[in-house]
Amino acid sequence: MSRTESSASTAKGLRGHVAAHRHLASGAISIMVATVISSGAGWAYWLVAAQRWSTSAVGLSLSLIAALSIIGLIAGQPLTTSMLVRLPQVSQQWPVLRSILAITTAGGLALGCVALVVLPSSMESAMTPTLRGLFLVSAGVTPIAIVLDGAMLVIRRSGLIVVRTLVHSLGKLALLVAFSLAAWSVGGPVAVLASWTVAQLIASCIVLLKWHRAAGEAVRVEPAGETSTVLRKGLVAQIAGTLAGSLPPQILPIVVVASLGTTQAAWFSITWLVGGLCFMISPAVSQTLLAEGGRRDRDLSQLVKAAAGFSLALLTVPVMVYLLAGRTILDLFGTDYGAAGGGLLIALAISSIPDLVTNLAVAVYRIRERLVIAALINCTIAVVAVWGSVIAVNHGSLAGVGWAWCAGQSSGVVLVGVVLAVEWFTAKGKAK
Repeated sequence: MSRTESSASTAKGLRGHVAAHRHLASGAISIMVATVISSGAGWAYWLVAAQRWSTSAVGLSLSLIAALSIIGLIAGQPLTTSMLVRLPQVSQQWPVLRSILAITTAGGLALGCVALVVLPSSMESAMTPTLRGLFLVSAGVTPIAIVLDGAMLVIRRSGLIVVRTLVHSLGKLALLVAFSLAAWSVGGPVAVLASWTVAQLIASCIVLLKWHRAAGEAVRVEPAGETSTVLRKGLVAQIAGTLAGSLPPQILPIVVVASLGTTQAAWFSITWLVGGLCFMISPAVSQTLLAEGGRRDRDLSQLVKAAAGFSLALLTVPVMVYLLAGRTILDLFGTDYGAAGGGLLIALAISSIPDLVTNLAVAVYRIRERLVIAALINCTIAVVAVWGSVIAVNHGSLAGVGWAWCAGQSSGVVLVGVVLAVEWFTAKGKAK
């Protein structure tokens, strides 16, 4: 075979490999694009708020939105994870999705009521009846977006994730600008929650209609179980594993500000935001892997190889940039950010590699219905990362928080290795 023929054959094989896994790639890319859009619009959104309303009003608004984000994760993410694996196997998908939307909305409302009861005294005095009502409505609406994004992956219409994010991001920004320019006086927290909630409702309704239309055209497979099976099977392990994987990034800023104060918390938050580019990639790929791996017509081993290769290809550039020029990037925010966060950014960049391994491993164990192992991996990572971060901040080390996060991810890799070794020895014993 000539060199030209060999090159043509290689190019053909590469195109075939990409085509075979196009849904995996397109789903992951859609999630990452949506994340970038949301982050960019978020900067503009809070800039408008900061220019129009007082610092205390913006601070209260940020706290309420942070609480809503946590409520959305707790109420929406566990069932969404189950849905990603099991919904592709169900012939009648709409009844299952409808049930999940109802349960997550009710869960969000319940958690919203709890949040209003346990508000700190510093926020309690500022919570008017209007603001409380808006907070409750938003608590019910926020989990819907998480569920719908998962539903788009199930029917392989991941572009609708970008559509929903665009409508919500631009809609809330436009509404906030309108509130800021209104002739009548609108309080900052009320304007923020109203714009956030209305835009979320509009975006969710638009995308839900598109999902319903697209799902009617989606290829169905034979039923694999009833709605209750999708909703309840392994739910406790799913909740534990999902929350252990989602909440630590929300907890670490609280740990930092509680021990080191607001200045170092700002350094930490900006550095984590910059380093977040590394942590956006493998979760996006792994989430798409859940939906693709749940299909009976897909070879899981080939999917995992494709997911690992895709993630590594995307991670290489940001990891190398952060290792070689991370402090220079942070200096753009101010030299104190570079001095304080340079070591932290290096630790975060390094930790993205074991993070990739654990994310893929957890996805595989969920697809294989080994939910206890998946939960154990995430819980181990969470305990080591949070516990190590508490020790680090008690010693005044921001970089130590990054190394604690890296240690958590590495402990997860070790646990994956132990599980694989046990599985290998068990299979070998049975073979004899």
